[in-house]
This record gives sequence, C-alpha cells and structure tokens, in this order.
Amino acid sequence: MMSTQTKDSSTIEENDYNIDFVIDVITKEAPKEKRLTKQVLYTLFSAKSNDPLNLTINAPTGEGKTYVVQKVVDLFPKNDVICLVGMSEKALFHRPGTLVIKNDDGNYISIEQKIKDIESQIQDCETERANSNDKNLKQAKRHEIKDLEAQRKEISENSKKLIELSGKTLIFLDSPPAHLLEALMPLLSHDRTEVEYEFVEIFIKKSYYIPADRRGTGELAKFSPPPPAYGRLQRILTISQN
Repeated sequence: MMSTQTKDSSTIEENDYNIDFVIDVITKEAPKEKRLTKQVLYTLFSAKSNDPLNLTINAPTGEGKTYVVQKVVDLFPKNDVICLVGMSEKALFHRPGTLVIKNDDGNYISIEQKIKDIESQIQDCETERANSNDKNLKQAKRHEIKDLEAQRKEISENSKKLIELSGKTLIFLDSPPAHLLEALMPLLSHDRTEVEYEFVEIFIKKSYYIPADRRGTGELAKFSPPPPAYGRLQRILTISQN
C-alpha cells in the first residue's frame, strides 16, 4: 500500500504569508508606504545574513520617513537595532566594547581573565616572598614578579577594543554628515568582516580654578593654569557581520 504525506494547508498558508501579514499590518498605520515598508523590513532581515544591505531613504522633510522606519524597527529586538541621532565622527568608537587580543588560532579572546590570572600569580609570588627567609627564593620570586608584570603590560599594550556589530542594524534617524559617512564607509561596504580603526584619544587633566572674587593671599597660590592635553593611541576593532 502506498501512503502519501500531506501538509496541513493552514501551516503552509501561515509560513507563506507571515511576512506579507506583517507588511499589511504596518501599512494600515502608514498607508501608501508598502514599498518603503518592504525595503526597510528586508534590510533589517539582511543584518542576520552574510550579505547585509545598506538602505538610504531620500525624501523631503515631513514626508514620514522616520515614522515608517520606527514602525518596522519596533518589530525587532532592541539589542539588534542601534538608532542614532546627531552622531559625531568618532562616536561609534566610544561605544562599550571588550578589550581583546588574538590567540594562536586567530580568534579574539578577552584579556580580562588573562590579566586576572597574572595578577593572581603576582599575589602568590609576593606572599611566598614575604613569608620566606631564603634570600635565593626571595630573589627568584622578585624576578618572577617582574616577568609577570612585563607580561601584563605587554597584553594591555597589544589589546584592542572590540565593538561587536554582528547582526546589528545602524539606523540614522537624521541626515548623517559627510565626514561621518566617510569614516564608516569601510564598515558599510561589508567587504571585510573585521575593520580596524586607529585614532588618538585626547585627555585633559583637571585644573583647580579659584574665582576672582575668592582669590585671597592664600587661595591665589592654589590656582593652576590648564595643563596641555596629551593623547593616547586607541586601536578599535569592529566586527560588522557574521
């Protein structure tokens, strides 16, 4: 006897039309925007693929561009979408990240645990050195501590801040300036899964300033002019796709 397997027609219909159902629901709140709704929806879906899409929406002010985008974005998990307004050229590089180094297999690993292990070894060496009366042991532990401190310094200096953007969608709710797009162009091209940026981060030490009306003989000596700023090279690594 030959048996045939049939699929539930309701299951087929649900799987075939769920995207269209979503589009229909959105367009009920944004009439005549079905084409734009599809474009935004497919662009967000592509973030989970190996070939993400970029979408630019050009229309006069007040045409409802942001409204449609927001309606589609609300359907996705908040962690998968990054909405940006007034973003500066370096703002993306100041996002939270993880300090990492590349291991022998070519994979990036966090330096947090490696630093903790080294600091634990340093603490053990210092304890042994403090509890021992053997001069040779004390000297050996002193050298061991120096070697461990050198390892810790090398790991910190060679680390990079990893900003994980795999599966994320960046949405500019305003018109991004040209210099911002130029900075992000290597990232938006999706030619590489990893893009490394280098820039100098500027630091300014705080100075103690006394208002003119409070400058007495003793207080005037506390005034110090602002010191010069100094910079530190920052290495930023972004992962833009799976």
